[in-house]
This record gives sequence, structure tokens and C-alpha cells, in this order.
Amino acid sequence: MAPAVLAYVWGIRGLEGIANSHHHFREFAWVVTFAYVICGAARLARFNIDTVKPTSDRRFFVGMPIPAAAGFVAAVVHWFKAPVNNWTFALIWLVVVGILGFLMVSRMRYWSFKTLNLRKRWSYLGIILIGIIMTAIWWFSEPVLLTLAIGYALSGIVLRIVSKIRPHPPAPEEVHAT
Repeated sequence: MAPAVLAYVWGIRGLEGIANSHHHFREFAWVVTFAYVICGAARLARFNIDTVKPTSDRRFFVGMPIPAAAGFVAAVVHWFKAPVNNWTFALIWLVVVGILGFLMVSRMRYWSFKTLNLRKRWSYLGIILIGIIMTAIWWFSEPVLLTLAIGYALSGIVLRIVSKIRPHPPAPEEVHAT
């Protein structure tokens, strides 16, 4: 619920003085941000059901994970800082929040990183890349976090397009201890 409140307060609250004459816009903003919360709840319910299925592919989430959608909202607010005070930007923001809600309940696949093994040996290039990303976040948090959030949000759409062009490979066999 916190990302929806943040999205509303940051993206719409700056229009308070103007919004009195356009109360329908404020009501529309409430509907969009409430829909975001409902989509998050539906996403969580589906996640709880899907995780008990033995056939679920652990490499991917179905639908954008709630923390990623929340991170997207936080990254945008972190980048721009000052609340929105323009109708055009407020409307664009509401569209983005609506799209995030849709992505949470969509059937698009997003990498889960659950199969990422941090105990195996990594190449020195992988370690250097992780170090560069961490340093970039430290020194340039606003653009780097926004880029990562946008990249992850778009990755599900790109995976969907790629899977339509060519089928995705089967999930690797998981070995369970008996």
C-alpha cells in the first residue's frame, strides 16, 4: 500500500490548489492508485498459489513482483524529488502507475534471480561488473536506480516479445533430496 500512497502524494498532491476546480481528476487518481493496490493484492495471492505448484519454473515470476513495482515508484520519486505540479506530468504518472498495476497481474515472465548461485565461482568480469554497479549506485543513485527499475520493468515485456518470436527453453531439472 505504501507505494500507492507515495505515488498519489508525490504525483497528485502538488495539484491540490488546482485540483479543487477539477475534482474528477483527483477522484481518477484515487481510482488508479487503489487499482494499483488491488493489483498488488491479486499478484500476491497468485504468487502464494503458484509457489506450491510442483511445475512452477523458479527462474521466473509470473507478473512483475510487487517489490519491483514499488522500487519503480521509489526510483522515479528519488530521481525527480519535487512533487509533480503539472497536469500533463500528473496524467502521465497515473498512466505509469496503472501500467505497473497491469504488469503485476499480467502473465508476463520476470527473472526471479532465485537460481542465482552466489556460492559458485564467479569470473573476475562478473565480480568487476557487480562492483561497478554497486559503486555507480553509491555515487549516482538517482539515474542508476531509475535505469535499473525501468530496465527490469521492460524486461518482462521484452521476454514476452522474444517468447512469441521463439519459444523459451524448458526449465532445468531440479534435484530434490530424498
